[in-house]
Amino acid sequence: MRVTYESTASETVQFAASQLRAYLERMLPDDFAVRCVFRLRVLPELGSPLRKDCFRVNVSESEGTIAGNNDRSVLLGVYDYLHFLGCRFLAPGKAAERVPFLEKAALSANYERQASFFHRGVCIEGADSFENIRDFIDWLPKVGYNTFFLQFKVSYIFMARYYHHRQNPFREPEAFTVSDAAAYDRELEREIKRRGILLHRVGHGWTGETLGYEAISWDTAAAAAQPESASVKPAFAAVSSESASVKPASAAVSSESVSVQPDTTAGQSDSAAQQPGSDSKAPVFPETFETMESQWAACVGGKRGLFRGIPANTNLCYHQKDAVNRFVDLVVRYATDHPSVDYLHIWLADDYNNVCECEDCRKTTVSDQYAGILNEIDRRLTAEGLSTRLVFLLYQELLWPPVKERLQNPERFVLMFAPISRTFEHSYSLLDIPEELPAFSRNQITLPTNLGENLAFLKGWQRLFPGDGFVYDYPLGRAHYGDFGYIHMSRIISEDIKKLREMGLNGYISCQELRAGLPNTLPNYVMGQMLFDREKSERELEQEYFEAAYGDFAPAAVHYLEKLSELECCDYVNGKGDRKNASVTARMEAVIACCEEFRAELSGKCGEKTDALFCGEPEGDTVELLFRKLLAYHRDYVVRLADAIRLLSSGDSSGAAVKWKELRSYICGREDEFQPWLDVYRVLEVTQNYTGFCGNE
Repeated sequence: MRVTYESTASETVQFAASQLRAYLERMLPDDFAVRCVFRLRVLPELGSPLRKDCFRVNVSESEGTIAGNNDRSVLLGVYDYLHFLGCRFLAPGKAAERVPFLEKAALSANYERQASFFHRGVCIEGADSFENIRDFIDWLPKVGYNTFFLQFKVSYIFMARYYHHRQNPFREPEAFTVSDAAAYDRELEREIKRRGILLHRVGHGWTGETLGYEAISWDTAAAAAQPESASVKPAFAAVSSESASVKPASAAVSSESVSVQPDTTAGQSDSAAQQPGSDSKAPVFPETFETMESQWAACVGGKRGLFRGIPANTNLCYHQKDAVNRFVDLVVRYATDHPSVDYLHIWLADDYNNVCECEDCRKTTVSDQYAGILNEIDRRLTAEGLSTRLVFLLYQELLWPPVKERLQNPERFVLMFAPISRTFEHSYSLLDIPEELPAFSRNQITLPTNLGENLAFLKGWQRLFPGDGFVYDYPLGRAHYGDFGYIHMSRIISEDIKKLREMGLNGYISCQELRAGLPNTLPNYVMGQMLFDREKSERELEQEYFEAAYGDFAPAAVHYLEKLSELECCDYVNGKGDRKNASVTARMEAVIACCEEFRAELSGKCGEKTDALFCGEPEGDTVELLFRKLLAYHRDYVVRLADAIRLLSSGDSSGAAVKWKELRSYICGREDEFQPWLDVYRVLEVTQNYTGFCGNE
């Protein structure tokens, strides 16, 4: 088989050629494959002039052309053509790919597709191995995504949680340092760029670094700043992923957390535990550190200092010119040193009700101060000749739009709407959006849970900012652990995506666990496919996915998972509402009964087997066997989690703690076997810090 491209073709186009050749050679008879000729071309004139990915597939019986309006679109076109031929990329990793064998006549295709939205991506969260992240990046363009976001300057914390086996008392921590993470980051960036994927970076940490901390986690300074620090950075030193050499301890709180509570494993605070290969410290500049913190940190309750001890969660006194200049210097130097970053996120503190209360700051709003900082960064980047796009955040206090300040160069900026406090019981509500925003009360705000109120804040900003924007949402960040069937969350995602245009947004980035695959990865599959084509039917995507994953067993699997999703408790798991809740108790009783009925029904049909899910298993169909195995494990996991929630919601917190520990023992003991599919760290952290289980021994 020959796959040709221009002599000047990029690495992405060459990679697309290798992918097309590799898959078609698996799919076609050898004697026919050798006669096939494909051409890959970049045709910028394809599609509309809105920068959205577009490709054209024109293939006859044995030859044809796949063209895209950019390098990445050529690769997207290759994967879409393979999907047209019957390939199904059901989850990250080769084990979840269904690749059919074809006759030659099946190759013909003639169509053109353009993405519905420009921004179609995922942001890293949870606990991940290098292989988890690499495989997820590889999967993204196979299902229509074009963006990946590595948080912080070094994505150490997400890998450290896994390699240090936080929350898993059955596994010994492995040696893993920030230097290791930086090396992995460089390799991950190569994989991202090889596929032409848009790279987003940083977000959290700028305020902590302004105060002298190497803020690459949500660690407390007490756990991080040790006198035997291996590296001390000058206050204005540039910090890059290549030069990082200091190892912070694990994050005590997730990025979405609204309260600071330590993760616990066998009763030990995660942030306090010393891990092999990590000296658990953040560098400070001794000569200026006390001055910076005492003068530049936000004044809250009459005192300046770290908010609850966490640098990344601490706001600055944005009236202080030296503090703002340091902040801007850090951003500009990072952008200069990292030209491969397509979108650089500029965020403030990752907590709320902690903005500065000094007399000068009270004369304005934090959003006005934020817009002023963004304008200064833009001015400096323009002077340096840098075209890096800057992403600004609508989040917590920054939901309120500025009163006076405006972004002077809208083309530089991208609006990111992050409704972290929303409910996932329902989709975005385009009705009943309040005309007036609630009054801003400094350090006394209440985050909106009502979907209409969330959208009112977005509309407030959009009246002032005419530029590009996307939603940054959390369907697979916490609430999904309350949807045991994953069908409810898939449908919420689908409904949300269909409303993005009416919301004036040009895409969606999901802040989520990458190992969100139990019982399957349907939510991410639906998300990627519908972000590329919002007109697709979610129900048809469900059918396509389940038939590829479960074969003849699909109808039974769908019926079972739909019943589980009807009994979802997403808001409860996410910490919303009273912990004593009779409705949730009844639902969990029904969930347990549903799981047992499913087991009994299969046993009745199949007779006595080790697990009736494997009755009549198709010989040699490794994909179906994989998804049946996941379904069996998922069923036993759900029974244990639902039982713990049943007791907690009934008011029996001590009994719930016992059941939660049984759940922990079960999933931690089998983590190696199901590592790519369930984020053990994250489900335990969420159910402790949000759902409310007490895991202390």
